[in-house]
Amino acid sequence: MEQKLGWLREYANDLVVWNQCQEVIDRSLSVINLHGLDVQTSQLVKLFLTEHNPNWRHEDCSATRIAEQLPDWIQQSFGKLKPGERAWLSTEIVESLFGKFKQMERQHSKGGFIRLIAAIPTLCMQATRETVRKAFSAVSSKATQKWIEVSLGQTLTARRNAAYRVSRPKKCDHVLSTA
Repeated sequence: MEQKLGWLREYANDLVVWNQCQEVIDRSLSVINLHGLDVQTSQLVKLFLTEHNPNWRHEDCSATRIAEQLPDWIQQSFGKLKPGERAWLSTEIVESLFGKFKQMERQHSKGGFIRLIAAIPTLCMQATRETVRKAFSAVSSKATQKWIEVSLGQTLTARRNAAYRVSRPKKCDHVLSTA
């Protein structure tokens, strides 16, 4: 074992540095993935790093340099957003959204997948009685149905059924062919 892997010992210090950098990145990403990118993100990352290691700003190492530059990058990136916008920098949120959507689909499967697409934004908000009441009073069911028909069109199942009806032999065709 020593003969084959002993040479790795000379990289022990590099591995420690790499692990420290990875720790800063992992901890920062955990905040960014959960919170997204907005006006508070930079401060949240600093706070999270300080909770993990209160002395991180006093250490002279690569991980500290990364930790010091990251909030500036976050601020620069946030500066590109319009007021009130938040950017998601991870697919974790999208994956979570699709997981919630699949769960909703199982509960409301008779309406079809396409019809439920209009409900995706509701999965991204905290629904309260007031927001639901306000939403129902803002748009009528007819207007919603019209938007679904115009924007989403016919479902795959409806198209398949229509194609089947067109190609299916009529009863009288069957009777005539056997006579």
